[in-house]
Amino acid sequence: MKCRITAVLALGVAAAIATVAPQAAAQRVANMYQAPGGAGARSNGGLRPQVITEELPAGHPGSQSPAAIYPGHVVDEGFSIEEYSPGDSCDDGHCAEQAYSGHPSPGAGCDLCGYDSGGQFFFTADYLYVRASFSEAVAFLEQDTSQQNLTTREFHQLDFEYESSYRFGGGYRWPGCGDEIRFLYTRFRSSAEDEVPFGTDILIPFEPQTPPDGRTLIEADVDLKSYDLECAKTIPLGGGCCECGDPCGGCGDCCAPKCPLWDITWSGGIRAAEASWERSYTAVDQSDAFVGDGVSEMDFEGVGAKISLEGRRYFFSNGCFSAYLKGDISILWGELEFEAVRTIDGGTAPDNVITQETELRQLIPVTELEAGFSGQITCNSRVSAGYLLSAWHDLGFRDEFALGQNVFPLSYDDANILGFDGFFSRVEFAY
Repeated sequence: MKCRITAVLALGVAAAIATVAPQAAAQRVANMYQAPGGAGARSNGGLRPQVITEELPAGHPGSQSPAAIYPGHVVDEGFSIEEYSPGDSCDDGHCAEQAYSGHPSPGAGCDLCGYDSGGQFFFTADYLYVRASFSEAVAFLEQDTSQQNLTTREFHQLDFEYESSYRFGGGYRWPGCGDEIRFLYTRFRSSAEDEVPFGTDILIPFEPQTPPDGRTLIEADVDLKSYDLECAKTIPLGGGCCECGDPCGGCGDCCAPKCPLWDITWSGGIRAAEASWERSYTAVDQSDAFVGDGVSEMDFEGVGAKISLEGRRYFFSNGCFSAYLKGDISILWGELEFEAVRTIDGGTAPDNVITQETELRQLIPVTELEAGFSGQITCNSRVSAGYLLSAWHDLGFRDEFALGQNVFPLSYDDANILGFDGFFSRVEFAY
């Protein structure tokens, strides 16, 4: 009897061992290390990426490996499969959301906010719709003496029109956070005109002696060109910028936004400029025959230093839309020439011509403001639009008139400003 019991127990133990041994052998866990995306891909947070595989009995709910569940993605060591479900947030400095919510792996793709991990050449083209704006641009003086012992004078100013202008530029942007060298060419153009009939209560600058049945034609034109060469540095604010465009690559905080909330760009360089304007007052009789005129001209050429500062605020998670404000200051040293000529028709005799000229060296301050919005269309293209203001000090209409006298005054208004304001639209391409 004892032998039978002993034999049965032995057979039971042997069967149990035979059943448990294959399961224990099947539950081994092996860690297999591989670099995601090839040998050149980066690891997250300094940890080596790995894929955890398990061998479980056929038909077991967990028999499928994580590599099959999340092909091509990275799982960090020390976390279970459940901790890496799709859509998880970044926990403990890891980037599950980046790995499993459909985003590209670190270093792949691009940032719409404009940051890129590689160097780029870029080109910009602007359409400008601007007008000139002078501190003082007298067209004519109207005076009222109808009341005894009371004289009222009203200065009428030239009204410059918005006209098409342009600017374009380009340069190279180094890898990183937006360091660049760039060139910009700008041209502003604007004009104004007026027509004044003869009147005993109207006084015209340069007094071209309008006949009683005639009129005075007034015209003014402004043309300004500037050439800027500068280096710029962009400093992102409100987000990581290690390897710009890579929120999980070595920044110490993989949960940082892909684009910064703000950035500041400062630049410095040189500016060269050419500026000129002309205004004329031409008197004609009733048959449009020339009677007399007065013409005033200015030419300036200068070069100097320029500095600027731009602040930009990004919106949306990928920074596809932004608003910015930019200010420029430059000081130009150059040659200024000013000439005024008055001509009176002499009929059969020679014309009576009076000329006054001035040539001098002068420092010209320039201040500019620009505000606008930008939209990133693709990784390599962006459009912008906004409004600009530009003030060129001491380049305004410099002459003062002694109205009612037939001679030029010997004094000039050197505190006048030649200004521009208007709308702009810009397109930028990078490659």
